[in-house]
Amino acid sequence: MKLRTLFYLLLSLFAFVIAEAQEITGRFAPPAGKVLVFAGQDNESVGGTETYQNGYVENIGIPGGITHYVYFSEGWTNAFDRTFPIGEVAGLNKETEWASGPMHQKAYLDSPTLDPCVMHLSIAMEGNNEDKVADGSFDHLIAELVTFIKEHPDHPFLIRPGYEFDGSWNKYDPENFKKAFRRIVDALRAEKLPNFAMVFASSSDVKPGQFEEYDPGGEYYEWVGYSWWGGEKDAQPALDYARKVGKPVFIAEATPRGHFFDEEDHEEIWNGWFTKFFNHIDENIDVIRAVSYINADWDSQDMWDGWGQTKIETAPYIKKRWLEKLAEPRFINAADEPFKQIGFPAEYAEPKKPVAPYNNATLSVEMRVADLLGRMTIEEKVGQITGWWHYDERKMQEEGKIFTPEFFAEKCPNGIGELGPLHNLSIEEDAKLYAAVQTYFRKQTRLGIPAILHDEAAHGFMKFEANSFPAPVGIACSWNPKLITEVYTKAAQEARSRGVSHVLSPVVDVSRDLRWGRVDETLGEDPFLVGRLGAASVISASFCEPALRFQCVARCAADRTCVNVQRSLRRRSADTDIARRTNRYSVKITGTKEHIVSGLGASVIIPVFSPRNHVSCACTKTNFTCDRIACLKLNQRCDAPASNSIGIVDRERRIDLCNIKCCSGAGCSDTDIARSVNSHPLRVARNEPNIVRG
Repeated sequence: MKLRTLFYLLLSLFAFVIAEAQEITGRFAPPAGKVLVFAGQDNESVGGTETYQNGYVENIGIPGGITHYVYFSEGWTNAFDRTFPIGEVAGLNKETEWASGPMHQKAYLDSPTLDPCVMHLSIAMEGNNEDKVADGSFDHLIAELVTFIKEHPDHPFLIRPGYEFDGSWNKYDPENFKKAFRRIVDALRAEKLPNFAMVFASSSDVKPGQFEEYDPGGEYYEWVGYSWWGGEKDAQPALDYARKVGKPVFIAEATPRGHFFDEEDHEEIWNGWFTKFFNHIDENIDVIRAVSYINADWDSQDMWDGWGQTKIETAPYIKKRWLEKLAEPRFINAADEPFKQIGFPAEYAEPKKPVAPYNNATLSVEMRVADLLGRMTIEEKVGQITGWWHYDERKMQEEGKIFTPEFFAEKCPNGIGELGPLHNLSIEEDAKLYAAVQTYFRKQTRLGIPAILHDEAAHGFMKFEANSFPAPVGIACSWNPKLITEVYTKAAQEARSRGVSHVLSPVVDVSRDLRWGRVDETLGEDPFLVGRLGAASVISASFCEPALRFQCVARCAADRTCVNVQRSLRRRSADTDIARRTNRYSVKITGTKEHIVSGLGASVIIPVFSPRNHVSCACTKTNFTCDRIACLKLNQRCDAPASNSIGIVDRERRIDLCNIKCCSGAGCSDTDIARSVNSHPLRVARNEPNIVRG
């Protein structure tokens, strides 16, 4: 069967309630559809302070937040001959100018005008100073920052360490960057400060894979950020990553770089960069929760050659359109009570390790499956289409190793799809086995994928100390679907109470030849009866009473079956020679597809036990298909897309080329089938000529 179809069943064992859409959450994030507006980035450009009063604040209005920069680079001299002071965080408590305008964070907090504003504090570590932050050499600078945040409890801070982790000018080492980021966060959390949230941010040129490379750990940040200058693909990996980890997005820097408002046509600039900017927000409003416009005369500052002049107040047309746009209900400025919109003040909250998307109960099954498959290695994928079983049950029981997680760690290092039955275990031993199995597979494997335990329940749960009922071919003589439902409900309850979530029942082959070894397990020779009683047994397992508080058992059923005429009566699933034109060997079971699959929730289908003319019945183009496959959840059903290859059972645990293709969802071409048939040992032994399918 297709891997994706298999994982619908695997994910059911996590017992999560599935929601239809992903919820983007993060500390101090405004509600969905709202965008907090910041202005930056130097004091002169922003205004609003005692010293600087001719910037964005005075000419445009008070934004929802202020963007500012400080430096953890003491003693370092940059390319513009500015040397950063020793023993202090540059730009935090004192004004500093490092070739990009005056910087003074405290001046903003001392200004009553800016009391409603959220503070966006970016920490530069240029000069390879991230290594000094990482190894503790700059702990005194971290301590100054922590004290500063602590002394301003009435303001929320979004803190962006490194500001753009991938910037070529920063030259951050990934490992040291991660250590530095964590060290800053750990120091803030050690004081249990309730007024900060962390932003993990890139430049506009971030490449796929770089977020993963620099990620300090999802529990260390609440936001994903990036810079946006107007390129078609600016920071697309950042958006992708934010959606992947379920965190809000902060466009931490945005400006029409390279444009000169005092020289160019304002309407053209608006219709170009600004229209694209707001379209970018609209297209990604599912994750974007904040934006920061850099309102600067770039070329007047030594650091920025050719970056332009982008102060909105110098362009009347742009200012008019900007104010109209920001007046829309979506955007949050100071007048819109930003603190209230972001849930501030808030209590200190201990960090929680983020939930991987495949473990995230707020996502759809399809999204979770896609995420899980994307994380798996080829060995882990093969493990999930593999089963493990040992024929000597008594030996396993006597040795006792099977009741330990170490046993399964040795046998299944890459995980496993299913574990075969041990019929003679007591209830106490079953409890020990289940605990060992899930302790290892859920807690000690890399991805924590649980193993499915399967067993038999043809006429009652096939376990020691479980109830047994008459053989199916006998009980079918009752023609009583209600009775069948009662019998298999009991079997399902007993199976699930002992850790089994998948039973190989009912057998809905139509018995037309008594030489077949499974006649006693069938429901008789009448297609209508087989279909109705098969459906009755499936509904009992798929819809247990809610009071049971556990997932019900997945059962197997087939829609169309080949009548098995055996070469060896000692085997129940031997190869069968059947002419393709002999229609009496293919029987339509009335109602099985509609009742068992579409309506009643059978989650696994085994088309037939045996090959036909040396080709697995599950591997031919005429194999079983269905419209919808129901997957199991806690006391309910959900529908999943149909699979054209429903699956195979290889009783000798051999996987040939054709079967691998079926299991991976690729299907089998005529050439593949012919190759499999021509290499079959029986054909070789008989010296039969090769055949070509088609």
